[in-house]
Amino acid sequence: MLAAFSMTAARLWAQDAPDADAQTPPAQADNPASPPANADPEAMFPHFKDTRFWLSGQTNFIFQTHPDFHAAYSGQNSLSSHNEKATSRVMTLYTGVRLNNSTEVIVDIEEAGGAALSTGLGLAGNTDLDIVRNPLLSKAPYLGRGMIHKVFALSKDKIENQRSFLSLFDELPRRRLEIRFGKFGLPDFFDVNSVGSDTHFQFTNWTLDNNGVWDYAADTRGYTVGIVVAYEDRNWSFRFAEGLMPKVANGIDLVWKPWQAHAENWEYELRHGVVPKKAGVVRLLAFTNYANMGIYRNAIAQFQQGLVPVPVITNHPWHITRKYGFGVNIEQNLARNVTAFTRWGWDDGKTESFAYTEVDLTFAGGLGVNGAESISRRACSTSTVRDTTGTVARWSCLLCVCMWSSKATEILLWSAPSCGPTGNLLAGKQKSANKMALFSSESQGVALVCFFPYLVHYRRLGEIMKVAIGPARAMEFARVWRHFAPVIAVLAMFAGSAKAQTVDEVIAKNIQAHGGLEKLKSVRSRRTIAKFSEGSFRAEFRQENKRPDKVREEFVIQGMAQIQSYDGKTGWQISPFLGRKDPELMSQDDMKSLIVDADMDGPLVNYKEKGHKAELLGHDSVEGTDCFKIKLSMKNGDVRYYYLDADSFLELKLEIQTTIRGGLQESELYYGDYEQVNGIYYPFAMEQAQKGSSSRSQISVEKIEQNVNLDEAKFTMPATKTEAKTPPAGK
Repeated sequence: MLAAFSMTAARLWAQDAPDADAQTPPAQADNPASPPANADPEAMFPHFKDTRFWLSGQTNFIFQTHPDFHAAYSGQNSLSSHNEKATSRVMTLYTGVRLNNSTEVIVDIEEAGGAALSTGLGLAGNTDLDIVRNPLLSKAPYLGRGMIHKVFALSKDKIENQRSFLSLFDELPRRRLEIRFGKFGLPDFFDVNSVGSDTHFQFTNWTLDNNGVWDYAADTRGYTVGIVVAYEDRNWSFRFAEGLMPKVANGIDLVWKPWQAHAENWEYELRHGVVPKKAGVVRLLAFTNYANMGIYRNAIAQFQQGLVPVPVITNHPWHITRKYGFGVNIEQNLARNVTAFTRWGWDDGKTESFAYTEVDLTFAGGLGVNGAESISRRACSTSTVRDTTGTVARWSCLLCVCMWSSKATEILLWSAPSCGPTGNLLAGKQKSANKMALFSSESQGVALVCFFPYLVHYRRLGEIMKVAIGPARAMEFARVWRHFAPVIAVLAMFAGSAKAQTVDEVIAKNIQAHGGLEKLKSVRSRRTIAKFSEGSFRAEFRQENKRPDKVREEFVIQGMAQIQSYDGKTGWQISPFLGRKDPELMSQDDMKSLIVDADMDGPLVNYKEKGHKAELLGHDSVEGTDCFKIKLSMKNGDVRYYYLDADSFLELKLEIQTTIRGGLQESELYYGDYEQVNGIYYPFAMEQAQKGSSSRSQISVEKIEQNVNLDEAKFTMPATKTEAKTPPAGK
């Protein structure tokens, strides 16, 4: 038995649009069988139909919790079986301007935060679509949508257009070609459904608002950059979209090389009901993705061959693989305010779930019964349009939703308000090899987990078009919103309760990203061979490490080698380019960096035991990539600033401040082209420079060998010729 309660805290309207995110199916515009939209919605501020501008705002809070439940299995990426609660939030400022009768510009600024149950893990059909699966992203506002919309008329007759934040036109040609270019979310235009497509006004489950198998191109926040071309006719439409794919699964950074990583989406829409004399829509979707996606069969084969302790889907060099799939989306009006819908989807399931969620085959069917009742009303005498505030209760009954994956079996039963689902019964393991799946694609094993989340969904929708408000209206606005201050305070408390990431947690993820502590410690010795270049200058660099704390570095130019070595106690060097061909001891200042290089694991690993102090300074950017910035105050007095990619947790940049003979020296080191060597990721491309200098030297790694046989004598300072000729004492 499922229990749920959902409440909309407040709903405010502006302009002449109904649900801000809901897109009315085209059938409702052309088919009289569809129920008419509310022609005069009540709003906090008056609507304007003759303006070319759009300004509105919306805030969405979703609070979810579940009690303790029994789990037959659990892992670090499973849904927690212990009681937990979480509140997510999305705040959006919608803006737009119509430049002329065929061109408009849309710009939306968004802020997302809060937390998710189990940080969004453990459920392919997650119960909150508003969550960001990477809780470490910056909480600063960001550009959600930014696009140019151009309409080409192909007929002279016009139809009325329902204005929204996605389209400001009052009317459009019946036959037309529409082109959108810029940043957008593909679900804004594809796989739209009047019952389940909008977390702000309908359900909140990932596999209800979108087709679960549709791994649509998007960054972590759900947006991509690309182009959408749509042909609209009287009873049918055809759409095509080309978008950029992320660098890594669920990553915030897109690959700006569309000839390598890209996604294509096609959709045919027929506005014709399957029930006679009733409006309906049939949509057929197809998509292809090309990205750096891992292959499940290869990840499992690596595990079976003993190459890795557990299957890791990301354990592969950079390569482009393809995923493709199909979807069907049908909605059918049965009676006034009663709509049935169904979705079906399939993808090939061979490659990594990259941008959406872990589903290969899905079926969803439901019945939506919608109604609305305004509980509280207030009128402003200065306005000809009544201003209404209050709590609006809207509800739907979704009969049944079933989802099945070739590597997972999931069955969800629902009874939900229109603004969100109340719970589910989940059966099955997730399929991702990097998310605890340790079985082959032929396995039919299924484990059962029961999950009953109780959801309370608070929402405030405010759309403001009239910026200049008269004194009487301002006083009325203040009186109305005074009643909602306690609700907003509670929501703010929930939104601010998300656990902050600690420096130890970030460093632990950095170690894990490199391969894990156990893997790092298994390397007893290492040899690195690289090429060094700066302008026309070329040299060969060789570094050999051996535990504990031994290192030898050779810088070879035209057959002559500059050698620096540290044996764990003493540092020495040979400098033939300075005319010093005999080994000589190094000063403490000169061998500072050499001692750091002797640490095979790096200063971050077990930094406390080494006497260092670490501090998480927050987020920063390296050439447009969001990074964690860590300050490491070292035992020797040096200070290092590590910039870790917020998605991969690998180093992108290192700033070093060191004191040599009383003078401060600052340098920078950039890392890239990470490759795996026996389960450990190393950077194979580096650039270094003095801080503030535009000139950088390049280091290109050619080969890394592990656990090689290195003689202890390589690290010990050899005797000089003078010492060799000196007779022993007493003879």
